[in-house]
Amino acid sequence: MKNKGFTLVELLAVIVILGVILSMVTIGVSSYMKKTEETSFNTMIETIKTSTELYLIDYVSKYPELEIEGSIFQIELKELVEKNYITSKLIDDRTKTQMPLTTKIEITVISSSQIEIDVLYE
Repeated sequence: MKNKGFTLVELLAVIVILGVILSMVTIGVSSYMKKTEETSFNTMIETIKTSTELYLIDYVSKYPELEIEGSIFQIELKELVEKNYITSKLIDDRTKTQMPLTTKIEITVISSSQIEIDVLYE
């Protein structure tokens, strides 16, 4: 009579192969998640920069530094939230924490028609 089952070696080989496949999938998904978190963070920073530009256009008289080439000044994220230029909570997907409202936004005046905005947040 012929035995129609799998041998222990065959079962172990299948388990090892499945383990290798699972580990490769896990590494791929982990890499994809990190990339997604970075992209989300960069989008949030660009949103803050755009909101800052709009804020400065509306409140240009509040910041005489905007008229001086080479000047550098800072505002806090809190100002954008208070004036409703940013309405949602800013969550850093990398750390899963909310960005503090005391985060500084540095504005550098390049020329009368060009500014550079940096968000001082790690």
